[in-house]
This record gives sequence, C-alpha cells and structure tokens, in this order.
Amino acid sequence: MTVVDACNKAYLKASEKASPVKLAHQLIKRFGPLSSATAQQLQTATADQLELWTDRILDAPTSAAVLADH
Repeated sequence: MTVVDACNKAYLKASEKASPVKLAHQLIKRFGPLSSATAQQLQTATADQLELWTDRILDAPTSAAVLADH
C-alpha cells in the first residue's frame, strides 16, 4: 500500500464516523434551526447514538423523530 492509499483509507474511515457537527448541519439543512436542547443533545451523544441518528435522518419526518429513543 502506498502512502497515498493509506492516507485515502484513513480519510475515508474518519469521514464515515458520525460527528455532532456533521449531524447538526444535516438536521439544520433538512429541518431548519436547532433548539438549544437539540444542540445540547447532539453534544452529549455517544458515538453509537450519533451513528443511529445519522441513519435515521434519511427517513425521519422531524428532527424529534431523528433523536427519539426507540
């Protein structure tokens, strides 16, 4: 594996991980401004929660549905 391949692989792996900033951007783009409670919920979320919510945003009808405990 070349250095370029290793860097590309590392970048792809890092970019696949959910982050509160990315998810906030997606929520704002889809549903409009976030409440302070929603922003706080994103900042305190676990990696597993962020990953779940990132998947949910694709078909959830509201931001509350994205972040709901199921």
